[in-house]
Amino acid sequence: MLTRPVGRPSNEVRRSYASFSYQTGSWTKPRRVVAKVEWHPGELYPLVGFVVTNMSHHAENVVAFYNKRRIMDQGGRGRDRMDAAGEPLLRRQRRSPPASRARLQPRQFSAHAGHARTD
Repeated sequence: MLTRPVGRPSNEVRRSYASFSYQTGSWTKPRRVVAKVEWHPGELYPLVGFVVTNMSHHAENVVAFYNKRRIMDQGGRGRDRMDAAGEPLLRRQRRSPPASRARLQPRQFSAHAGHARTD
């Protein structure tokens, strides 16, 4: 699902859904995970979202349910572009890293207040 679609880029959003079983070390049993992948026109990477659920509906219906619930929780102000579970991760992927994570280049030294002149 994460392989770039072959052929001429579409002018429409391409969506794919998948469902699989997953278990982390802290879970007592495997759980159902629904994945949604969206390829938007002009974007280099897809948007990916995951929902861990116990619903047995088709993957597309599960995502629609959680999107509707999210919009209701936000009083109708929410975007329904991606599911609620994956959106925080996506926002982190799409923006540049914060300045606090910037690394020093070779031969650069961090500035300390004690090194500055008083004038």
